[in-house]
Amino acid sequence: MAWTCINCEASNDYHASTCEVCGMERYFSISEVNDLLKMQELDPSELKKIQTNFKRASTENKNLRQKNKELAQHIHDLEQFKEKHNPKIQQFENQIKHLHQWNLRWKTIIALGGITLLFFILAKITITIQF
Repeated sequence: MAWTCINCEASNDYHASTCEVCGMERYFSISEVNDLLKMQELDPSELKKIQTNFKRASTENKNLRQKNKELAQHIHDLEQFKEKHNPKIQQFENQIKHLHQWNLRWKTIIALGGITLLFFILAKITITIQF
């Protein structure tokens, strides 16, 4: 008999305590917990704690599934937006690439101009020192 992971919904071996795919710890159903408790013969206070923890984990699982659905919908909306506006995005990316090319050209021109200016200043100093 197999159990299904609440995180990734993968099917796992019944005796495994963690998911083989994502490593999430196994959560037992109420009937499984009750069967285990009958075998363990726990006192009622421990049983209450376990049931409370199970309810908390179930609620947390439900909230995470809802959040996952919302995030998946948000990703889907963003993908649709990107597909709709892809020509404009490409145009902006091309403009940015063009600006980067001009930026590189200006940096090169300024650097070469600075080196040339430095060369002329050093040449003038050399000429002044010789006379």
